[in-house]
Amino acid sequence: MLRTILVTLDGSELAEEVLPYAEDIARCQQAKVVLLRVVPPLPVRRAAIESRAARHSAAALREQAVREAETYLQAVADRVAARGLEAECVVRRGPVVKAIVEFARESGADLVAMATHGRTGLSRAVAGSIAGAVMRQIEVPVVMFRARLARAGGPTRVRRSGPRP
Repeated sequence: MLRTILVTLDGSELAEEVLPYAEDIARCQQAKVVLLRVVPPLPVRRAAIESRAARHSAAALREQAVREAETYLQAVADRVAARGLEAECVVRRGPVVKAIVEFARESGADLVAMATHGRTGLSRAVAGSIAGAVMRQIEVPVVMFRARLARAGGPTRVRRSGPRP
């Protein structure tokens, strides 16, 4: 039985398309939904790092990004809770894949649910795949929903990784 379902969100509507499916699983399993948003490091030029004003400005931008992530997640958690599920919000800072994998381990998540763009070929090679990298590094099952196709009638493919529950 699943107790905790970790849902990764990046603030986009596309990422939120995973919510109805994660909520259905949580409802069936009587599990808690943990919403995670990772605030990645800001790209900073070396010259800017050496400037005190730039360091202060970068710190202020990071704090603003964290506050915005917290506000966003709380709004999503309120919607999830309104549908009768227990929801918790977590904001982490750092490299996205590493933060997701580490938080899943630390929190004891039983399942990770995330949306994917479903990119293939050159666009995947250029843009990379956070979902794919998470799948390769994580130790718990991952359910991915191909978001752009989910609008057309549900997930087209469910991929799992990690040990089977």
